[in-house]
Amino acid sequence: MQWCFNRLRVQGSPTEVDEFARIVRVAKELAHRSPLIYPLYFGTLAPRPLALDVNEEPMGDLAYDAYHGDFSKVLEYPGILGRGFTTRMEVCRFLGSRSSQFRSFEKLFESNLQHYGHRTWLTWNLEHYGTKWDLNEDTRFARIAPGVIEYHFQTMGAPPEPWVKLAARQFPALDLSLLDALADLLLSR
Repeated sequence: MQWCFNRLRVQGSPTEVDEFARIVRVAKELAHRSPLIYPLYFGTLAPRPLALDVNEEPMGDLAYDAYHGDFSKVLEYPGILGRGFTTRMEVCRFLGSRSSQFRSFEKLFESNLQHYGHRTWLTWNLEHYGTKWDLNEDTRFARIAPGVIEYHFQTMGAPPEPWVKLAARQFPALDLSLLDALADLLLSR
């Protein structure tokens, strides 16, 4: 994946623009340090459910797939391939005997999928933010004129189009325009 350089311009009445800037800004508290200021944070308008804050785990994916996924795919996993399993139950018993976390991953991923439509944070972020991660303190904020502000930031792999569309719906009186360029395009010019 490549970095995408983004510029988000927000225009409208100065009061509404200031309200937008206040709402999308967050200060992250850190132990033994001053808070980090994030001028723009996707999670302010689209907070990710905490239950999804689990890492994509090979064991988790295998556990979920063993119980619910494509069984032929399960038989291709390293450690399963070539063992002669013919049923899901055989695979699940084998994996359960190898890891005490096997069943808990399966239950967690199944619950997350039922409640949120996603097993973990990654696919949720891609759907709601359009990119792998939320923003960080490296985002730059500029007040261009009364009623006009800009954010300059990087996202992984793609611009945050779903998030910008959400922000536009939540702030219909504002004009939001997103300009983006993938890093490889910038470097090739």
